[in-house]
Amino acid sequence: MESSACQTNGAAVPSRGRCRLRANLRRAAVLTLLVAAWPQTNFQLCTRGTLAVRSCGRTLRTRRAAMTHARERFRWGRRYPKPEDPPFPPGMDDPLPWPTETAEIMIDAHSVIPWFWAETAKIEEDLDLRHDKFSFWPARIAKAGQALLSRFGLSRPPSPWSPIITVFDLPDPGNTWNGQQIKRYRSLARQGPRQFNNVTLAFSQSYVDTSARENYRCDREIMYMLDMLMRPYPRRQILVTEDVKLAREANTICHVRSARWLNEELLKSGPAGVNASEALMSIEYDFQPIMEELPKAVQIAFAAR
Repeated sequence: MESSACQTNGAAVPSRGRCRLRANLRRAAVLTLLVAAWPQTNFQLCTRGTLAVRSCGRTLRTRRAAMTHARERFRWGRRYPKPEDPPFPPGMDDPLPWPTETAEIMIDAHSVIPWFWAETAKIEEDLDLRHDKFSFWPARIAKAGQALLSRFGLSRPPSPWSPIITVFDLPDPGNTWNGQQIKRYRSLARQGPRQFNNVTLAFSQSYVDTSARENYRCDREIMYMLDMLMRPYPRRQILVTEDVKLAREANTICHVRSARWLNEELLKSGPAGVNASEALMSIEYDFQPIMEELPKAVQIAFAAR
């Protein structure tokens, strides 16, 4: 290329060194013209202390902001805040709009138990409460349901179950090391609901199999049983739960009440209700008679170690 560029019409070919010198001079002239014309173009040099610094910096900031915005469009957690938990339905602690004799109660046992622990912690602030809600505590919920029989469900439509129903979760194998407890609870779930002094004891996965989802909560079981109860007859059914999602879902077909409401109703149910409330509040109370009244298979499951 350089040899062809150095040839002239009818002139002798110069030496190789002279051709290189001429090529370098041409490159230097072109670069000089570019540098001289650069301030009049939009592509200004970003040298310190000139207007080009501010212009270039502004351009870089704009590009950086655009790139950041483009990245955050696909990051849900940054652009959109985490949605807040939905509130409980209104009137969870209100009295019933009809006589208690005509009302039936279903208790979501394992969502109610932690509420009583929290109330006990407010009373006994120096205690470090660490309980297993699958050991002995379900028996106290069953005893509380028995105490409500003196005031609830005395006049009601026909039903396949008792007027007081307590529904229990199954232990999660990922959160417990007690294999005997898991085995016994699953055995009760396979056998279906059973009676205890006119109180129905039901367990998760008896009617609705959620084992494939590894869901051990009794929420699907409760919704199935509520649907069975509310379809044939107009029934005054109450669900006691502290599960927000379940409360909002069940509120469309029945009345929903809180654990606080349950405790107040226990205190109105005579000495048996007061004793049941004290047992749930962890006040000194002998729960051995409660365990002895339960069916043998339920005793073994509630006391499994």
